[in-house]
Amino acid sequence: MVAASAAAALGVRFALFALVLTSLESTGRAGKVKLRNFTGNTIEVTKSDAASTSTCPGSPPCSGRGSCDARNSFCWCDPGFAGQDCSQEAPMYLNITAIGPSDFQEALGRYRLDGMYLAENAGCDGKIRAIHWAEATSGWVISEFGSACADDVCFFGYQRTKSLPPAQGYVYGAPDFQVYVEQMVYDEDEGKPGAKPGYHLSVEYTPDPHVEGLPDLTVLNGRYVLQPRYVHEETGKFAIMPVDFKSQRTWVLAGLVGVPRKWQVLETSAGANLDMYNVPTTEASYLWQPIQDGLQVVATCADHLPAAACSGLAGQCGFARRQPSLAWVRDCCRSTCGSCELSRTACKMTPAQGSSLLALSG
Repeated sequence: MVAASAAAALGVRFALFALVLTSLESTGRAGKVKLRNFTGNTIEVTKSDAASTSTCPGSPPCSGRGSCDARNSFCWCDPGFAGQDCSQEAPMYLNITAIGPSDFQEALGRYRLDGMYLAENAGCDGKIRAIHWAEATSGWVISEFGSACADDVCFFGYQRTKSLPPAQGYVYGAPDFQVYVEQMVYDEDEGKPGAKPGYHLSVEYTPDPHVEGLPDLTVLNGRYVLQPRYVHEETGKFAIMPVDFKSQRTWVLAGLVGVPRKWQVLETSAGANLDMYNVPTTEASYLWQPIQDGLQVVATCADHLPAAACSGLAGQCGFARRQPSLAWVRDCCRSTCGSCELSRTACKMTPAQGSSLLALSG
């Protein structure tokens, strides 16, 4: 029998390593279960020890910024938050300030955090499958990198205003489009007591035997979990995202490139150990491969007030460091003042109040 302290340590280890995509399975011996994770490791503990890891860190659980997997004492954080208890802020924006290859110059610029759903078996079979929002076409895309689908859009679900991915009505099969009228996307947390919707989805597609000539789209079936994805604001053709659930996650710069256009991994890096949600930035001394490409990724932020208001206040940024009465300038104009280290909740002024202030000062 594993000692209680060892079992507790195991619970922490699973939480920190993000090896919570586990199953509890009977070993055939009374009072024993196995914890199995995607690395293939299995560790046997008692059922009572396994059940003891039934709460999540944070108060409230996951600091109210995530979904609690009570069975594994693990928090799935909302996009924009990090840490074992989701109490830390993760950057909402990234900047790629340099990249060597001439073919990749379009990837320069600012990237906005936009959540995606990453397949739970990511990193196991060498495939990258995800459900992500496409701003240009206003809808959700179910995609696999390098697939046989046009632009790697295997299913598309239109949505006028972004919300959770629709359950049905997905278009597929270009150029002779079909509409999947049955429910295909399920929220696995729907109906569970205390569970928050929108964190775990499953795709369940059944091919129509009367429609011929389509690629095998059943490979997209399975479970998906909410994860961060940073999208190039100007083009939407590049993204920075994780592609596995290892203790030291692999992050990639991906681009929709080539003829025909396919999502391809352009650059890779490894994140900090035990950190699921923070992108490896070069300002934090993380290198991206290939090193000779010289990719520079830095965390950045946005102004809380309208650009015109912060532009007019730019001259006050230096004084705001020394005068408490002007501290709100750095709080509300973090990008303009270069004060991204401050919390994005520090500004207590609304954008409308900022516009009014600008009008009064003018």
